[in-house]
Amino acid sequence: MKRCSAVAAISLVVLVLSVACTKNTTPPEYVADVVAYAEGYQAFVCYFVLADSSGRETASPGRASLKVFEEGWSWDEDETSELLFETSFLVSERDFQTATVGQGPFQRKRLLCPLGRIQYSRFRRLPAEMSGTVEIRFKVGGRELVGKTSIFFDVE
Repeated sequence: MKRCSAVAAISLVVLVLSVACTKNTTPPEYVADVVAYAEGYQAFVCYFVLADSSGRETASPGRASLKVFEEGWSWDEDETSELLFETSFLVSERDFQTATVGQGPFQRKRLLCPLGRIQYSRFRRLPAEMSGTVEIRFKVGGRELVGKTSIFFDVE
């Protein structure tokens, strides 16, 4: 009898863990977040988060493109935007990872797709302005989802 109880308890634990460890794979509706921040000398780290129609973070296969723009002002005070870097790549559900982000009361778990550390040496030229925009475009099911965020460059 004890053996049956132990097997039942282990089965329940395995079931709970398998449900808790599965990723939401509902088709994405929008790019919920794009995060980019300086990491070391002349480089930044970037990741993005997708969400389904109910707002739950989700993992999905698709094609992602990353563009980095430098933002500035011209002599006649018009805003300028110049493309510094672009790349595209295929993404699978396995590329999405659950990670803890934030600190203190803002700490939370996110289902994110990390793009890694991107060095300025991969740019067409080094940024001369302090700020820019990072844009993610994610193509899935004939739709293109877009997300953007601001970035501050490490300029000398």
